Amino acid sequence: MALAVLLGAIGFLIFVWYRSGKNKIIKQPGPPLDENRSPTEREQQFETRQARTPIVAPPRVVLPRSDDEREYDIEYGDADGVVSTRRIKVLDLEGSAEVLYLRAMCSLRRAERTFRADRILMAKSAMTGAQLHDPVGHFRSQFVDLHQKDPDHDAVMARVRGGLNILIWIAMADREISSDEQEILLDFIAARNALAGIKYGAVPWRRARATRQIDQARPTFAIAAGFLAGISKSGREWRMLDEYSRKVAAVGGTGGENRRQQLFR
Repeated sequence: MALAVLLGAIGFLIFVWYRSGKNKIIKQPGPPLDENRSPTEREQQFETRQARTPIVAPPRVVLPRSDDEREYDIEYGDADGVVSTRRIKVLDLEGSAEVLYLRAMCSLRRAERTFRADRILMAKSAMTGAQLHDPVGHFRSQFVDLHQKDPDHDAVMARVRGGLNILIWIAMADREISSDEQEILLDFIAARNALAGIKYGAVPWRRARATRQIDQARPTFAIAAGFLAGISKSGREWRMLDEYSRKVAAVGGTGGENRRQQLFR
């Protein structure tokens, strides 16, 4: 009996040995490892791999069309070389013959920022979607246009400034003038200028420049109330201001109406 068990165990071991021999993997010499290649060969291999690696650009965010001609969608490269996509609303242009800067509201930062025009890699109008083939040239033409003298325009703005400051102060109840409020203010300029008579009403003024001047204006309550105090309540200018102040307040909501009542009480 013991002999039978021993012979069975020996047979099992022979079977295992035979099966393991069948499954052995014979090592074959392969190509030399990267570590064994010369520095030149490794550099060439790296460059070849890099060239074959596809570069996938990050997807561009599609923003809705704007109704403001001063808004642009741009790709901007900052001083560290980081490229980002953002929508900006140009408020002012500053600079010299060499470098031009854009002061603008930035959608990415939700605050006012300054951009170097020559770091704008791509720009297109947020209103029309048309791409600017020369962003620097486009903004530089506006810079020249903004700062050159225009006596007719300046005369119109001087004529309407007092009433315009009243309306701007009401519109700034929420600290920002909306596009609807902007249109009301521009309509007021035309109406108030025409109030001065045919001669003065025919004087041309520039809507784009007036828009920037409205954005830059920061009238206080004292300035607005002081001008209104000097106007006769029975006159045409008072009635016009009352009409347009109601239009502005209606767009501005409760805050706008509260400011209007502070003035027209």
